Amino acid sequence: SPLWAIVTMCAVNCLGDALMVGKLQLGIAGIAWATVCAQYSAALVLLLCWARRAESPFQIKRLPTLQELRALSSDLGVLWGISTLRTLCYSCVRVGAAALG
Repeated sequence: SPLWAIVTMCAVNCLGDALMVGKLQLGIAGIAWATVCAQYSAALVLLLCWARRAESPFQIKRLPTLQELRALSSDLGVLWGISTLRTLCYSCVRVGAAALG
């Protein structure tokens, strides 16, 4: 479910940030790598959840119904919202850092 994907993404991101910045001293690049790994882990969790369903979402035999599109948008909408807000926050941080010099 999307909840497990978000939980996984947050955990991987927090642990990755601590490892990359704290132990490996990679700074901003380490934070970026941790975020990328977190995004891929969330995608992997969603793919595993979909793979457990009886019908795979990747076998297109017909056009989806409106109800199926709503279910898909509810799954992906949460991740899209989080990614959009995260990008907005990172953009604000970059603009603030650039303004400071």
